[in-house]
Amino acid sequence: MRFSIYNKLVSGFVVVIGLMIAANVYVLWQLNDVTKITSRTFQNDVRSINLAKQLQTILFEEDRHALKFLVSRDTTYFTLYNDQSNLFDQYLDSLYEAAPTNTEVGLIFDLRQRHTWTRKSMMTETTKKQRLSVEQISSQDHPRSDTVEALYAGLNQLIRLNEEEVGASVANVNETMVRSTNVAWLITVGALLVALCVALFITGTIVRPIRALIRGTENIARGVFDPIEVKSRDEMALLAAAVNEMSLKLKQINDMKTEMLHHISHELRTPLQTMLSAQYLLADQKRGTLTPEQMRLVASIKEGVKKLTHFSNQFLDIQKVEHGSMEYSFIRTNILSLLEPAVHDLQIVAAQKEVNVEFSHDTELPDILVDTEKISQVISNLLSNAIKYTDSGGTIRVRATAQKKRLRIDVGDTGAGIPKEDLPRIFTKFYQAKNARKGTGIGLALVKALVEGHHGTVSVESELGAGTTFTIELPAATAEKKETPVESVAPEGMPS
Repeated sequence: MRFSIYNKLVSGFVVVIGLMIAANVYVLWQLNDVTKITSRTFQNDVRSINLAKQLQTILFEEDRHALKFLVSRDTTYFTLYNDQSNLFDQYLDSLYEAAPTNTEVGLIFDLRQRHTWTRKSMMTETTKKQRLSVEQISSQDHPRSDTVEALYAGLNQLIRLNEEEVGASVANVNETMVRSTNVAWLITVGALLVALCVALFITGTIVRPIRALIRGTENIARGVFDPIEVKSRDEMALLAAAVNEMSLKLKQINDMKTEMLHHISHELRTPLQTMLSAQYLLADQKRGTLTPEQMRLVASIKEGVKKLTHFSNQFLDIQKVEHGSMEYSFIRTNILSLLEPAVHDLQIVAAQKEVNVEFSHDTELPDILVDTEKISQVISNLLSNAIKYTDSGGTIRVRATAQKKRLRIDVGDTGAGIPKEDLPRIFTKFYQAKNARKGTGIGLALVKALVEGHHGTVSVESELGAGTTFTIELPAATAEKKETPVESVAPEGMPS
């Protein structure tokens, strides 16, 4: 099943948004509980406290009017008492409705019974004509005073119970708020972490194929047509398949071109040898005397044939490297035995162009295990490039140094230099820099192939208008190292 980039992004957003919605739903649910607790507290407990306090006030007025009646036997006070008593019963009924617990209901029921008893006792007192003093009413012998005190005590207990319930409700609200806040933070942080993980996952599934495509296209640009592997099942996989198809067609075209050039190179060898033989016979004047002008033309023919032969040989060497058939004959040698003759020949050519040649080396250089013919070819190619691009009055510097367990050879010049944008592809087959002079574009590719065939490295540093330095590093030979062939390595820009 193909899971497109669009689907990945949408899924990621859905997961993150879903977590945020879950966090908000949880917080709202907790806030709803807090609202219910608060509402119940204000509707019941706070109302019960207010009613109980009002009942205390009513009871005070009721008791005051009762005392006045008992003292004065004035029916006006009895009427006021009776009004306050009825009001007390009404508020007590309202307290029943607000009572949230069985304990409070029982307490209210006890208050009602006590208050009913006081009303009956007052009704009994109305039939008596004897006036009572305040001291008599307040004495321990008078049962009414005890009942009123019990009513006050009951109301105080009711207020205390409701205040405790209010405190418990507030504590519960605080606990709920703290818990919901912590959970909300936890869900929010979790959502952020999940969002980060989802973002990294989605980015990875997009970036990894892009990097693979970049590496693959860079390889194609260098002439390496290996398939690009993209395991995703999205648009990147389709793009990789299209690039692979393009790469396959380019490889087929490149193989056809290489095969054609290979045949051309082989076909050129025989006629070139024939031309060289004919040139030799003419130059030796074995077929008649030649004029100076004819001799000059014959020399020109020889020079052209040599260039074609050199190109043909280099191209065939490249073909051997590409097909893994390049053979190396390694021997232990000192690099000076190869450098000194090459530099001596360079000095002869450089003298004609008035170019200075500087050669230096460390006192002690490690031996190297190399194919002397091929390393000589490498050195010759680099020196030929140096003299080609160095004008009269310039300098070519050749230096050999020991670098830990490696040998380093630097070939530098003060010539035209290489443009910065050309440096990454300078070792690519058939590639030539914008300011390159006449050449085949094979020499540096062959240099890289032969050096890497010796497990070495070659690099270049250049500044336009200031010169170029090529650096070769070869592994030093060790006592345990045997003279064994090494598999050929395809140079950059060629399929292996």
